[in-house]
Amino acid sequence: MKPLNTRALSLQEELLARSLQSLAADIAAHHQTRATNPIWLRAQRERRRLAIDRATRPLRIVESLAFLCSLLLVAFKLRQSAPALNTPTALEFGGLAFAIVLAGCCVLLHLARKPSTTV
Repeated sequence: MKPLNTRALSLQEELLARSLQSLAADIAAHHQTRATNPIWLRAQRERRRLAIDRATRPLRIVESLAFLCSLLLVAFKLRQSAPALNTPTALEFGGLAFAIVLAGCCVLLHLARKPSTTV
């Protein structure tokens, strides 16, 4: 058996260590890992949004039912007063009233669905 040359091994090890260090520095320079804090904050924000959505779901259902009931009430009242609506002025007034109620309901639903800024 040949005796091991410890000087040659230490030079090889040193060269290997230097090349590995330069490779690690190259990788670190080109591939930055993301911090976990923004990921955690995003997950918390999503969890809070889901909780708010779940808590306000019954309110949205009641708002939608109120919207539907108001439209049905206006349509019923217009139909009930149909004999009196033979004049063009009355038809215009009824259509205008229906459009105003519809626009008001749409505005209320839109405002109710805006995200809260206090969260």
